[in-house]
Amino acid sequence: MINIKKIFPNLSLAIRWGFLFFATFVTGNVYGDTVTMALNAPTIFSDSVMLGKTSSVIKIPISGIESMQLEIVAPVNGATFMLLDPSGRVALENADSGVSTLDGPTQTPPLPGVMFLTPAINTPEDGVWSLQVDFPSASEKTVIMATLFTETKYQAGIVLERNEFRVGQLASIGMIILNNGQPILGLNPKMKITPPRGTPIIINGMDDGSYTNFDGLVDDGIYSGGYTFSEVGTYTIEGSVDIQTANGILKRTASAIVTATNPVVKLTNFNGNIVSDPSG
Repeated sequence: MINIKKIFPNLSLAIRWGFLFFATFVTGNVYGDTVTMALNAPTIFSDSVMLGKTSSVIKIPISGIESMQLEIVAPVNGATFMLLDPSGRVALENADSGVSTLDGPTQTPPLPGVMFLTPAINTPEDGVWSLQVDFPSASEKTVIMATLFTETKYQAGIVLERNEFRVGQLASIGMIILNNGQPILGLNPKMKITPPRGTPIIINGMDDGSYTNFDGLVDDGIYSGGYTFSEVGTYTIEGSVDIQTANGILKRTASAIVTATNPVVKLTNFNGNIVSDPSG
């Protein structure tokens, strides 16, 4: 098992160099398997840019975060940005000290636009932050993207046995919720499962150790429920939960993408025989 702290002794430095996933390995689910999940996984926000558009605003909700950092990809030339805190004050601009800039045209091969990486913002204020990206009139359709990296003791992740299932398979789907690595009990998380073409379904996660609810161990911080995959394609699983703390209610979300395929069975021929035992 990789020791992340040994490879990345400075967490903020590790975040600067890419997507750092906090992985934890949990045993004791309903099937007794070992599963893996991502905690504090970076969250990606985006906004479409249409022809002639000159600015883009992305709303970023923050709740109970020790530190946050943004990677902003603006595939339009001449882009600048401002990051506004929940009260509307400018917290960061692209020209501020500590903001790293990577110009697309200087790369090999050349790329459109620019990428910004902000310094870490410690103990950011709770509320909705606004990222405003300004640029000359867009000459083609594109997308502004912002990846949010956070550090927080209140962590959440989706727990799955695997990332690929068969149509007709009944699976255990869970949401793990931790406070500084310890299970948080008494919560009521909900998981929305969106199939490729059908209507989204909401399932309630239960941490009661009940086989009926596909929960393997009571009070382990993994809230589970059962779901049957009914059609071929890509499913999106989105979990959400409210956590009551001394400072109020924190909201945490987690997501995962899985695929469902037809069983790998092909019937090429079929023959039947009647075989009798000695008694006839």
